[in-house]
Amino acid sequence: PAAGAGVAYYSNKFYLSLSAPSLFYYNQNEEAKGEFAPDKINYLFSGGYLFRPLESVALQPSGLVIFNP
Repeated sequence: PAAGAGVAYYSNKFYLSLSAPSLFYYNQNEEAKGEFAPDKINYLFSGGYLFRPLESVALQPSGLVIFNP
């Protein structure tokens, strides 16, 4: 099976998100079966903020962190 999950919060000025794109772990050296293994899942955390230094200029720096326990 293939499944993922995530949540996001956003407003006019910033956003934050947390997701796990693949909830099942597959070991290529074993038989083709998926197992739910929270300690082997990649978690992605991202966020960004909108800066308006001038009326005609908008900057939106953002970042992404991948956490693998």
